Amino acid sequence: MNETLICDYASGQETNENGNLLGSVAFKPTGTMIIIAAVGIAALLWHNLFGIMFGGFCLLMDGIIRFKVKDHRVMDVYDDAVIVFDRVDEQKGTRIPLEIISQWEVNRNQNYAITLFLEDGVSFSSMSYEVSKAQKLLKKVLKGKSTEDIQIAKNRNRRK
Repeated sequence: MNETLICDYASGQETNENGNLLGSVAFKPTGTMIIIAAVGIAALLWHNLFGIMFGGFCLLMDGIIRFKVKDHRVMDVYDDAVIVFDRVDEQKGTRIPLEIISQWEVNRNQNYAITLFLEDGVSFSSMSYEVSKAQKLLKKVLKGKSTEDIQIAKNRNRRK
C-alpha cells in the first residue's frame, strides 16, 4: 500500500492503517481553549472590575469557540503515512505515504495552514489551529523535509 489513496473512513473508527498512530490533529486548539477558560475563571476570582470584565471576556470567547465553531479531524499522522481528511466530509480522506512527501510546511503567521508537497508536484493543504501539534508530529516522521530545514541546508551549501 505505497500509493496515494482517497479512502472513506468511518468517523470515530480506526482507519485500517498498518502503521502506528502517532497523533491526530484537529481544527480547534483544545489545549489553548482550556487554558483560556482557566485564566477567565482565575480573573473572575480577583473580585475587581478589571478582573470580572477580563474573565467574562475570556469565558465568552471560549464559549463562542467551543459551541459555535465546528471541530473536525484535519489529519492523522502514522509512522508510515499521513491521512489528510476532507474539510467538508470527515469520513473521506487521502492517505499519503511518507516516502512520496518531498516537503512540508506549517504557516503559523497568516492562515494556520499545514501543507504537504508530494514528489510529483501535487500539494495537500489543510487549516488547523493546532499547528504546533502538527509541526511536532510531522517533525517526528519527516525529519529534514520541512521547508525551514531544506532552506537551512541550502544556505549551508551556499557558504561552502
